[in-house]
Amino acid sequence: MFDSESEEEFIPAILNRPKVANHVVHESFTADTRDHEDHTFCGVMFDVQCKGVEHGGVPLEFLMITSLSIRGDLGPITVWRTEGTYKKKEHSQGLWELVYEGEHPPSRQEYTILDLQTPIRLMQGESCGLYVHSKLPGDDAIVYDNQRSAVTHEDQSFRVLP
Repeated sequence: MFDSESEEEFIPAILNRPKVANHVVHESFTADTRDHEDHTFCGVMFDVQCKGVEHGGVPLEFLMITSLSIRGDLGPITVWRTEGTYKKKEHSQGLWELVYEGEHPPSRQEYTILDLQTPIRLMQGESCGLYVHSKLPGDDAIVYDNQRSAVTHEDQSFRVLP
């Protein structure tokens, strides 16, 4: 089957499908990490990972983190990210990228959503370190938990590490 003006061979659509989806699936989920109210401080660092298939993850091209939720006395909050892990980068300011900045009133009981100004895109198997920080004087700004296991949260596509 050829068009009289076309020299290219006709290929049925079923044989010419893209190998990667050409659309974004907007699925939102909450990674519920238990809130034991162990401590408060002005900042907390942790790693997040988009699980690869080799680690039991589901097939996907990338995972997008668009918000985080925190509680405490809050104040002027910033969120920073670094490639790979936060470990051994705690004092290397040049390796961190600002992804959120905003002022928040105290919210000791209810979580406050931080809609990231720069969403975090992780390809399969990639991870990054996150640093949530408050410039509020004192150490009651952000509530966090002690490390209780090697993995804080894990599902089929996402992992939060202490």
